[in-house]
Amino acid sequence: METSRTQLVTTKARLYGAVCGGLLVLSMLSPANLWAKSVRHEIRHDSSQKEARPERTFWSRIAFSEDAPDFVPPPPRDDFDEQGFEENVQAESRDLELANDHPRDDSEFVGDTQAEPLFEGESGQFEPPVEGEPMALDPQEEEIIGGDLAPLPPQRDYFDPGTNTDAFAAGTWQVMPSGLMYRSYLAGEKEPRISSVWMKDQSGRTVWESTLGARVGLLRHGTTGAYRPQGWQLDFEGGALPRVLPGTESTMLEAVDFRVGIQSTWAIDRWHFKTGYYHLSSHLGDEFVIENPLVPRFNYVRDSTVTGVPYDITDNWQTYGELAYALGAEDGAKPIELQYGLQYSPLEFGLSGAPFAAINGHSRQDFGYVTSVNCQAGWQWRGVESQRLLRIGLQYYRGPALQYSFPGQNDRLFGAGMWIDF
Repeated sequence: METSRTQLVTTKARLYGAVCGGLLVLSMLSPANLWAKSVRHEIRHDSSQKEARPERTFWSRIAFSEDAPDFVPPPPRDDFDEQGFEENVQAESRDLELANDHPRDDSEFVGDTQAEPLFEGESGQFEPPVEGEPMALDPQEEEIIGGDLAPLPPQRDYFDPGTNTDAFAAGTWQVMPSGLMYRSYLAGEKEPRISSVWMKDQSGRTVWESTLGARVGLLRHGTTGAYRPQGWQLDFEGGALPRVLPGTESTMLEAVDFRVGIQSTWAIDRWHFKTGYYHLSSHLGDEFVIENPLVPRFNYVRDSTVTGVPYDITDNWQTYGELAYALGAEDGAKPIELQYGLQYSPLEFGLSGAPFAAINGHSRQDFGYVTSVNCQAGWQWRGVESQRLLRIGLQYYRGPALQYSFPGQNDRLFGAGMWIDF
């Protein structure tokens, strides 16, 4: 009987592994739109100015250098002075009228001799150009003037950020869109991502906690691009969260939690919302069951509806809260689950990266609402096109067992690792 149950667990684990592998391949094939049109941030005219321009613009912070062959400088919209421009035009018109009414006598400067014309047939007096008639050049002169000029390389058309507003791009339907409107919490223990963290527990044992998963967008109605899209989006998520024990025979798999779900998400300015469903189940590893036959096995299962609301305090700081209610719960699982936290993740791009920090609280009715605390801090790099995050740093966890197959136990873990967030 125990053998058949072990085979069932192994078959179920392989099925979940195949699903998660498919999700990983699907996420890697998702497109990344370079022209992310949904940015909302303040822009300064230059480094010398202390105050930002009051208006906001929807545009990506993708920067092109003048060394790039396809760089086209933007029009000087920010420094344009309409009043000064009109004054200059009026001054030039007055100068032109004065020149026509009082032609200059160059003999005052060159004696009694009238100034010689530069071109044959020129009178020496100022003659305003005739509108619509281009200046004609001798074929030989034209060849000399244009002889050293090389044709310009092909250039990308410059798109005026002033017309790229929410009214311009907010109503488009997109299949498999780039980016997410609701991102994983940086310090969330059961969030879908790719991660690998080595930690020591309270007994000095080394545990290797990993996540093999992803969250991808299936359908969107809203702005385009991966950088802070606005509108509505349907997401699919899934992941396996195994714990491996390095140093044991065959690097024993102690336990693994599986999670899969579908989420309906919205982004409205600095507010983000989600509502959906997820399934979570926990399983002991085969090698662990063989080595520890007296350890009881719990079929911990949660089939939960979930609602979450993050808020961007600034471009770099975010806070959030989440409520989940299990419609179906087995072997120790109880309905209510709360999650909340604060995180610092700067909107910095490039190889230099930036620091990050996050803290997450997780309260479950399973443990009488005893709250687990998970803290992370380190260095991050953000993709310009994909907006994905690569993070390395330290992690500290304290609370109920991180693997749900061990209800009633507590963990105190500290270590370092790497995280890739979608």
